[in-house]
Formats: sequence, C-alpha cells, structure tokens
Amino acid sequence: MLYAAFAEPIEKYLEAGIIPLAILLFSGLILMGYCLFHDAFWGLSNKKKIKRIAVTVWALFSVLNVFNTVENISPDKIWIAGRLSSRFMLPLLLSIFFAIALILMLLKNRMKNDEE
Repeated sequence: MLYAAFAEPIEKYLEAGIIPLAILLFSGLILMGYCLFHDAFWGLSNKKKIKRIAVTVWALFSVLNVFNTVENISPDKIWIAGRLSSRFMLPLLLSIFFAIALILMLLKNRMKNDEE
C-alpha cells in the first residue's frame, strides 16, 4: 500500500527499486527495535560475549557499507537520466540501516547496564 501511494510521484526522482527496499529496511528497523526493547533479542541479551560479537558484527557491517557508499559518490553514479540511481542509493540505505540498528543495540546495552 505504501508503494502504491508513493511510487508514482517519487519515481520521477528515484529508480523504482529503491522504494520497496526502503520500506522493507524501515520495517526491519521497527521489528529490531521492538525485539530489542522488549527483551526478545533472540537469546543474546543474557550472554555478554555473544552480545559483544553481535555489536561488533553490526559495527563492521556499518563501516563496510560506509566505504561502499563513499566509493559510489560521483556525479555520474548518483544521477542517471535525471533520477537518483540505485547504484548510489542502495549502499546509502544499507549504511543508514546498519547505523541506526547499531545505535539501537548500543542504546539497549547502555540501558541494560544502567539497570544493573
């Protein structure tokens, strides 16, 4: 429904594949935030070693996606036929997703430590 509502006016400026991916990533962030803050953290919330590994992996994904995004920043890769290209926008969306997820994980970790 969101895609149908926003697709036509936005497709003038973005490639069509970016819109559903952005919606999926946003809904994934909502699910991850809900699971983190309602202690449904897939069994990782009680094990400090596994929690550190999970945060480290998310931080690594964030950094690697930032490098991929920076690599794709050039005028010929950003704008194709007057629209933002998916070659630039997909790594940018993934970088934003991983960064916000990492912030959520660190925030939950900080809240858990304050409670103890």
